[in-house]
Amino acid sequence: MSGPADVELIAVQKRFGSVVAVDTVNLAVSAGTYACLLGPSGCGKTTTLRMIAGHEQVTSGDIMIGRDNVIDLPPARRGTAMMFQNYALFPHLNCLENVAFSLKMQRIPKKERREQALAFLRLVQMEEYAKRLPAQLSGGQQQRIALARALVTKPGVLLLDEPLSALDPFLRVQMRVELKRLQTELGISFIHVTHSQEEAMALADLVVVMNHGRIQQSGTPQQVYRQPRTEFVARFMGGHNVLRGRVTGVETLLVNLVAGGYSLAVRKPEWQIGTDLAFAIRGDKIRFGDASTGDACTASAKPNTLPATVRSVEYHGAWVQVELELPVPGMSQEAFRVVCSENAFFAHPVSVGERTVVTWDIDDGHVLEA
Repeated sequence: MSGPADVELIAVQKRFGSVVAVDTVNLAVSAGTYACLLGPSGCGKTTTLRMIAGHEQVTSGDIMIGRDNVIDLPPARRGTAMMFQNYALFPHLNCLENVAFSLKMQRIPKKERREQALAFLRLVQMEEYAKRLPAQLSGGQQQRIALARALVTKPGVLLLDEPLSALDPFLRVQMRVELKRLQTELGISFIHVTHSQEEAMALADLVVVMNHGRIQQSGTPQQVYRQPRTEFVARFMGGHNVLRGRVTGVETLLVNLVAGGYSLAVRKPEWQIGTDLAFAIRGDKIRFGDASTGDACTASAKPNTLPATVRSVEYHGAWVQVELELPVPGMSQEAFRVVCSENAFFAHPVSVGERTVVTWDIDDGHVLEA
């Protein structure tokens, strides 16, 4: 291995004509980190990955890998390797030959490149398939061969463009475990593009959430999930409901808000009266109250207690998701979701069309940036 390397993007921008695909991105990925670039289609994550790899030219800004600014270097001289979404295996070469191909291009002697290729097939647990053609392999096995082919060049940084998207759900989970095992074992930096929140949360040391070519938030999975910075991050990461209110009173420890005539409270004392706030509440922090208190008058008397009507109930095995309709401005079309454990839900079940009440603790509301 060339050794793990730090990767730093400094004010990186990419334009395609008048379209700004990546807009002044600043990002530091420490050596040995598993980083996931996460976001919806068209957010700029794959373009960012391709600029790091050298497959896309930077319009402005700098990309540092280790101590070197690599924006003018070809891909082969950057100390990176890229694993493409479609794997791009050579159909006429067997697995061993596919893995050894880049070593052949480096004019490494046949015996040596065969030994190295076998070692990396062993690393991804595919040594017994060395003589098979790609067409004779399952999708997961093809992915392992593509991974071995990328790693055999001994990069300091491995770049992965949605590597699990073509796999079935069971195999995706299995390959997540394998990717994390390999990254930990090799100790090199992995930068992995995905649109799956679950994938990023399971794999990453560093989650980077992107939208419209910009980084909305970066941090550990726990930081991004528990403390979303913006409304986009709260909604995209899933599990969060967003409510809005206007500050009507500021106490020593609390901000009191009103939303559609209902009293809400959050911990954020520095806001001024009259300020409009958006805040997030995780679905698993919300509880159902007594349906007999579901009228607007009673619900508004207690902070963070709202009447609701059940829209749908989805059983997911260990947990149940309930989607509600709230009589709050701005929430008529927006789903408000409560997540319960299986035991908690069936102890006090609700059904579609039923009127109920939801409530949450003051400390569970998280104020978002404008």
